[in-house]
Formats: sequence, C-alpha cells, structure tokens
Amino acid sequence: MLHRRLVLRFAQWLPMGCSLLAAACSASSTPATSAPPPPPPNAAAPSTATSAASAAPPPATGASTAPTKAKLEDAELVRLLDFVQELEVDVHSIGIGQPRVAVLSDDPWLKDKDGWKKIPLPKQLRPAPDQAEFARIFFGRDDRPRIMGWRSFTSSEGKTALYLRYKPDGWYADRNEIGRLSGNPPAALFGVLGHEDPEVVCKVGDVCIIKRRTGWKTIEAGEGLPLVELCGADAWAIHDHHLAKLTQSGWVKAAGGPPWQSPSGFWAVSDDNIWVATEADSQLYHYDGKAWTSEPSPVREPRSFWATSQSSVWLVGSGGAAHFDGGHWRLVEGLTHPLRVIRGASEADVWAGGEAGLWHGTKS
Repeated sequence: MLHRRLVLRFAQWLPMGCSLLAAACSASSTPATSAPPPPPPNAAAPSTATSAASAAPPPATGASTAPTKAKLEDAELVRLLDFVQELEVDVHSIGIGQPRVAVLSDDPWLKDKDGWKKIPLPKQLRPAPDQAEFARIFFGRDDRPRIMGWRSFTSSEGKTALYLRYKPDGWYADRNEIGRLSGNPPAALFGVLGHEDPEVVCKVGDVCIIKRRTGWKTIEAGEGLPLVELCGADAWAIHDHHLAKLTQSGWVKAAGGPPWQSPSGFWAVSDDNIWVATEADSQLYHYDGKAWTSEPSPVREPRSFWATSQSSVWLVGSGGAAHFDGGHWRLVEGLTHPLRVIRGASEADVWAGGEAGLWHGTKS
C-alpha cells in the first residue's frame, strides 16, 4: 500500500494524495515555461467534495449571519498581479525564503538564482510504503529549507516526529536543531519556521521551543495537534474547536467560543480581525473582536489564507483564489485553478499552488 500525504483537517486526517515516494501516482515534475490559458473566471473547478459555495447552508450555532459579500456566480473579477505558472506539480506546501522559494510536492523543489531544481529525499529519509505523512516546508534563518510534521503507520495511532534540514549536499535528519523534541516518546511535531520572529517547534504532549532573535525559551505545548501560522509578528494555532495565540506565558485561548467546526485554514490579521475557513461546506467565518459572523466562501472548498493587512486578505481553494479589500471579496484573475496553499513575500510577490501546479504573481 502506498504511503499517503495528508491534509490537516484537525478533527481527522484525510488522504490528500501521494507522498514523497509515491511515483506511481506522482504529478508531472517538469517546470513550466509558460502558463496555460486559464478557464473562464466562473468555471467550476474539479472537486471531490459534495458541497458548493453558491448556496450558503444555515450558519452554525452561535454565529450571526453577515450580509452575503460574495457568491461564486456573481463575484467580481479583479486583476491584482500577473500570474505565471512555474511548476506542473501537485503542490502541498510553499516556503518563502530570502529570496529563494521551496515547494513540497511528491518531491521537494527549490528555486534559487539558477532556477528550479528537484531536491529529492534520500532513500533512508523517505517514508515507508505503508506510512501516512503530514508535512510542511519552511526556510530557516540560514535560508535553507526544512520539512516539519509527522509520520505514522496507517494501522497505528502513534505519530513520530518529522524534521529534516536541507544542506548543500542534501537532506539530513537534524536532531540537534530540535533537541529534546527528537527523543522518546515519539510524537508529532507542529509549528512554524522562517526568517521572522518567532520560530515555533512543538511536540505533542511535550513542550514548544520558541526561538526569537533575542534568545530561546520553552513553554508547554498544550493540548492537541493544531495548525500554526505566523500572522505578522504573532504565532497563532487553530484547533478543531478553538483558537490560541502565543504569548510570553504560553498558548492562550482567543476569540471566544467559535461557531465553526473542522477548519481547513485561518489567518489572524489582528486580535479583532480573524478569518477561518471550513472546506467541507465552503463557508468563511470572521471575528471582529466582538462576535463571529459567517458567509459563503467566494471560492469552493476554501483551504488557505495569507494576508498583509485588513484590506488585503488572500484566500485559495479548489475553486481558485479570491481577495478581500476590506469591503468585498473578488475572484482573482489568473488563479482560477484548484489551489491548496497561498503565501507571499510581499503584496507584489505572491505564490499559489495546488493540484494543478504552482503560480507566481508579480507586478508588471
């Protein structure tokens, strides 16, 4: 049985496709020289789910209903950047370096001054054929890629830490970087790495290592296995039923009792401006510092956010990409393909990827 790469669903872990070793079902790995013509702006993207964003379900208990700001069939189309396809691979995760970029697909890829190159894992670091995996790719402060997450045999509940570092001569399981978190008992890792403060590496049931430029500290990891995002200067974690913010004293629950369940992605623009998406029913939830409101997602099966301010929030899903300008959601021209993740170095340097490949958006 081939091992599987998984999408984080918080309440459950669902198959997302092949992992690093699954050549039998790998996507094409040839860098694209030009972008294929996009489908019409409102074309329905292929989907394996049974929900649609064009008809909003009743709001979850506890959510007030916001005015419908966007529906898939009548959302406006906006051209923010010129998007060009750079890879024809199934993108699971994107890491932004300075100025390099890394992508985690069936194999890791790295773009530097010489262009794109595949940087596959050696045999001894690949998952076993019957292992499941959840992994994200990041850059450390040395501008070298890391892969962090967990692996598990599909017949077992136990998860083991995954932490790999790329050096000029290849990938290594660098246990020294995470210290005690690499030891027994085995457990999953979660967190976020990068050039900005803080870097966070946590082990389920153990501690988090918090690395700032001013020094290191450890805190209790808290409950569960959340998704962590570095939103501006603050680290946030989303669980199936609550949000938590990293403070000097540890993880603190925030934003009250949320109405959503099984979130697929989130972003905290500030303490009183938070977005959460649920892929299964194509809904968005917004917190304004007082209450949560809900509305249909402008794209089907929303999966990932990235934002620079309250007037620039990006969202991607299986139905493409949308952008919120502080008042309205609009579909993004050039990103009408099924997407899984969006990241950026700046407002004029945005990367989006998913089942159909990797796109790079820049100003003309």
